Amino acid sequence: MYIIDKKFKEVIEYRFKDYDDFQKLLEKGVDNHKPGYEGTVYAFLPEERKYRKEDLDKYEAELQKRISDKKFIRLSVLPRKEDSKYRQGYAALSHQIIRAFSIIRIIRAIRVR
Repeated sequence: MYIIDKKFKEVIEYRFKDYDDFQKLLEKGVDNHKPGYEGTVYAFLPEERKYRKEDLDKYEAELQKRISDKKFIRLSVLPRKEDSKYRQGYAALSHQIIRAFSIIRIIRAIRVR
């Protein structure tokens, strides 16, 4: 009974192990959308699972920090109205932009050495 209950909870509600686990699932979801697609973080995560709001709040704050620091370059943050009650919106970036950011990172790393 315990094993069935545990498996059922995993299907119903997914808990991220850490930020890296969240980011891996998010990257898979971003890859499934065309560049320019806009949505909340829920739209980019695989739909076959339900996610805990507390986990999303925690990891979404880290995601926004990494996007602003150019450490996560697959999404851009969309402008948000101050009085909006909805979650932050994101847009999937094109593969050319992602490649350009990657090249810039490599050049900066070489200059630092």
